[in-house]
Amino acid sequence: MQASLTPSPIDQLLALGEDKARGPWPDYLALGLNEEHIPELTRLALEWETKLDDDAYDQPAAWAPIHAWRALGQLRAMSATDALLALLDRTDNEGDDWASEELPRVFGLFGAACIPALATYLADTKHGLWARCAAVSGLEEVAEGDDQSRSIIVETVTRQLERFAEQDPVLNACLIHLLVTWKALASAPLIERAYAAGQVDLMYRGDWEDAQVDLGLKDKRDTPYEGFWAPDAPRASRSFSGESAIPSLPFGARSAIRSTKTKGKSRRKQAKKSRQKNRRKK
Repeated sequence: MQASLTPSPIDQLLALGEDKARGPWPDYLALGLNEEHIPELTRLALEWETKLDDDAYDQPAAWAPIHAWRALGQLRAMSATDALLALLDRTDNEGDDWASEELPRVFGLFGAACIPALATYLADTKHGLWARCAAVSGLEEVAEGDDQSRSIIVETVTRQLERFAEQDPVLNACLIHLLVTWKALASAPLIERAYAAGQVDLMYRGDWEDAQVDLGLKDKRDTPYEGFWAPDAPRASRSFSGESAIPSLPFGARSAIRSTKTKGKSRRKQAKKSRQKNRRKK
């Protein structure tokens, strides 16, 4: 009996390559992926730790980790949550823009069941600033897809903001952004205290007046914008380098994240050039 010539679902995923990674997410389930592939997809996703610096970076299989974590999201593979959260550490350690941009969306596909894991990660000070901000983005993605989980997420984020005095102002601003987005009026006094203490990064989402307007507590600002964070400030003074691929973050955070991403991309390009140079010498 002749063996089937149709590649396995995993083999098809390995062949998708860079073009499919950079475009809209394909329907990975159409490849035939199902629950039995979750362990292998999780293993592939974790290879992102090594694929960036692998000599085969230009080969389609090097992009398999990205396709794997997307497929895990479409499969609602909650069992992969802890493994994928571990990859968020690359956001700070390696300037990894792929993980910070895409994994929150994967967590959003997992839904409310991953809220406890995201909350635990967010509260853990061993993780870097931008990784923790990405965890907040993951909570926001969950809230986008599940209205019933929104109150739990607001409560979780409010509880984290209570630590504003000991947290980075950027993280506080990230938390406030989520609370303001979901009109968390009960959290307004806490938000005001964080601003009054000077513990909120104004470039992230503006000042307390902005927050009041966005919460619906005021119709408009009472005072004009002042300083480098004003919306009409010169581009150079804001260190703003263009629109980010992360639509859920306001311009201040986008600028800071883009700076981190640019450094990471530069390192990867330099490593790639070095590998190509070494191959030519051989």
